[in-house]
Amino acid sequence: MMIKTNEKGMALIVTLVLSFVALGFIAAILYLLNTSTSGSGATKRYSMALETAKGVSDYVVEKILSDELTCSGSSCDSGESIDIDIAPPDHNVNAKMLSDPKKVTLSGVDYTIYSIRVEAENNKTNDKAIIEFVYRVY
Repeated sequence: MMIKTNEKGMALIVTLVLSFVALGFIAAILYLLNTSTSGSGATKRYSMALETAKGVSDYVVEKILSDELTCSGSSCDSGESIDIDIAPPDHNVNAKMLSDPKKVTLSGVDYTIYSIRVEAENNKTNDKAIIEFVYRVY
């Protein structure tokens, strides 16, 4: 005697399982695409703030070399952490002299050493880049 098996619903179950597996793969791909896009945007916003800070650093060095650097409307020779006068671009930019310019003589050569901190922050996204550098003029 032959045993009858009921396989009427098996095709439906297999189809549903395969559909859920395919749906899981599609959801994973969409998630990866979305996170990589937001990561790319964050990198772009940070690099914009970093390039702004680099540009302001170049501006400050140019002003030092031309002896036109001013801090809070006067010379930058007194006080610590003095704001440097700059024309801010699209970002919120703050440049500070970290300490008085130091006058040093090495091997008979007179040097002036400046220590400067430049902070650039994107007004919309609050991405921030900070550059601190020391510049020597002789």
